[in-house]
Amino acid sequence: MKLGRATAMLGFLALIAPSSAHHSNTMFDTTKTIAVSGAIKDVQWTNPHCYLFVKQPLPGGGVKTWLLEAGPPSIMSRLGTKESDFVVGAQLSALGHPAKSGQAVIYATSLVMPDGRTLKLY
Repeated sequence: MKLGRATAMLGFLALIAPSSAHHSNTMFDTTKTIAVSGAIKDVQWTNPHCYLFVKQPLPGGGVKTWLLEAGPPSIMSRLGTKESDFVVGAQLSALGHPAKSGQAVIYATSLVMPDGRTLKLY
């Protein structure tokens, strides 16, 4: 009986280890939160994360394209949204943790959707 429990525990640990391993946010500065707003340029509704590309107008002209990393499609669906809610050209606002590298990438913690709903992601 002890061998059965040990085998079951090892099997369980083997299943959860890969899923927790990829959820690192070490590339983001979680001590800072920034806001990004602009028009949706592209949506990648894929696992392990959904990615939203947003064109943010710059003061004085020009545009900066940001990559917003969000949750996986299953979590986004549980929050009440779907891929078709993100229409290219629609306005989107986000709060999130910026990349430590200084690249235009954030780990989105909340989104204000084009229809005005606010989604708390993390």
